[in-house]
Amino acid sequence: MTLATRPLGTSGIDITPVGLGAWAIGGGDWKYGWGSQDDRSSIAAIRRAVELGINWTDTAAIYGIGHSEEVVDPALREISAGERPLVFTKCGRVADPARPDDEPVTGTTVSAVAIAWTLAWPGVTGAIVGARSPEQTSGWVGGASVRLDADDLAAIAAGIEATGAGSGPTRPDAAI
Repeated sequence: MTLATRPLGTSGIDITPVGLGAWAIGGGDWKYGWGSQDDRSSIAAIRRAVELGINWTDTAAIYGIGHSEEVVDPALREISAGERPLVFTKCGRVADPARPDDEPVTGTTVSAVAIAWTLAWPGVTGAIVGARSPEQTSGWVGGASVRLDADDLAAIAAGIEATGAGSGPTRPDAAI
């Protein structure tokens, strides 16, 4: 699969609209962990994401108190330099440990629709998405190619408003 790319600001680097987030790969042995994970399965998930066309991954020392980076390193080391994705990181960041629901919806997954919705917002270049298995990776990477029309955005906005989820604008065109 070939994914389209977008410019990363004015850096001169082009990235795919979705990248692999390595939060869950950090495992569950720390305060904000998502539960147990298997390093071999996580490495397979990283490689699957690259096979599916992503060209960047996100990790940080906080993910599993370094364990995420210990898993990402060997997964990428065995990928040829020309195929190896970019690695983004940060420090001092604590994210929300809420888990997404990946049940199928109208031919795609909830996570793929969530990625497409995120990418529809003005100024959004890419989305960081986590996976602990190749199957999870396959569930969200398609969101890079999903295009939501006005009816889709209206339905999502109605769902957000009906449940009271979040605050602020409920659809990208309302944020402009």
